[in-house]
Amino acid sequence: MEKQISKKGQPYALGMAILAHLLGDLDLLRVLFHATSYLTSTFLRTPGRDLGPCAPIHRSSFSHIYISKEHDYRNDETKAELVFEATKSHFAGGPISITEIQYWGNFIIVVLEDRAVDISELPRSITRCKCFYLYEDEMARPLRQSALRLTEPAPGTFDDGEYKTLRPGIMVSSGRHRMEGREVLTSSGVLVQDRNGYQYLTVASHGFPMGDKIFHPNSEGRQIGQLIMELKSTDVALVKLNGDFPFINEPFQNTVVPGPPVKLRRFASRGETRPGSNVYMNNPYTSYIEGVSGIQAVLRVPGDDPHEPEQEWIRTRWDYTGQGSSDQLTNGICGSPLWDDEGNVLGFFRYAPRSGHFLDWCMSIASTELATRGYSIVTQ
Repeated sequence: MEKQISKKGQPYALGMAILAHLLGDLDLLRVLFHATSYLTSTFLRTPGRDLGPCAPIHRSSFSHIYISKEHDYRNDETKAELVFEATKSHFAGGPISITEIQYWGNFIIVVLEDRAVDISELPRSITRCKCFYLYEDEMARPLRQSALRLTEPAPGTFDDGEYKTLRPGIMVSSGRHRMEGREVLTSSGVLVQDRNGYQYLTVASHGFPMGDKIFHPNSEGRQIGQLIMELKSTDVALVKLNGDFPFINEPFQNTVVPGPPVKLRRFASRGETRPGSNVYMNNPYTSYIEGVSGIQAVLRVPGDDPHEPEQEWIRTRWDYTGQGSSDQLTNGICGSPLWDDEGNVLGFFRYAPRSGHFLDWCMSIASTELATRGYSIVTQ
């Protein structure tokens, strides 16, 4: 690994800046000025790998379609939800289907489901945020967002220790498939409570196709609880722990950052964590890992009924975890919490693309999905 300044995006950015100047597009010039702070920042990289935490701004519309121009929601993370609503409202019921919306400060990225779209007929800006576009086939999402392991990982590459006191980021299992012998391994989340004070452990709901029992660390270990419910469309499930298994909301201490153990305090509100700040995760497969806070987004959830007019969206986030991290971010990490410097939980790991622009980023379900349903982190 060598220290380089990422320059792959610079020629394109320069060309776009010249074109924007010739066309008199001041909004695009502002976006390019903002985006080049990502494109030209210094970071450790290996030639041929990802481009670092830069924005994919290579496809824009030069139409004269300006949506909600009377509102200016640029560079205000607390206004991201309003930008998402305006964008969803514009595309809802129309011929163009979108699957994701990302808020990058003074511009947004809209992911188009199909390529058979005339970009010149798409909005140029929404709430004064310049619009850029990606196609769904450029997102490199896993075809099957599953935690099933066809083969066991090599010994020594994960922590399958059995702990008497449970905590975030330990290995959990739904048991082995009776016929095929495959095992589903994921990671524990955090201990939460509902409005009535009932406490539950969060886990990745897709990690429990074998039934409602949860084991630690694997199917040969102890049954620590039972899956009670799934929070619709979030891939988060709630587990009622057996009474003899204590749980503390303190991730394992690490040797990288000295100091007392981190205590997870609460769910971070949307827009509270500044892009570029530190994010952390500790799980059985990578152990302690640091990253950079990225962007807020919303993701469309595929419906069971294709004729159902109402589309469902969930709040997500993208965080950059460093070059080469995608090789370590396995499916078994699903359910692990991500937190910030203050111990605020930002989200729960869902997947990390293996290729494409978001290589070495990870997507997580935003913790606000639980907060808006009335759940909070247990602090005692």
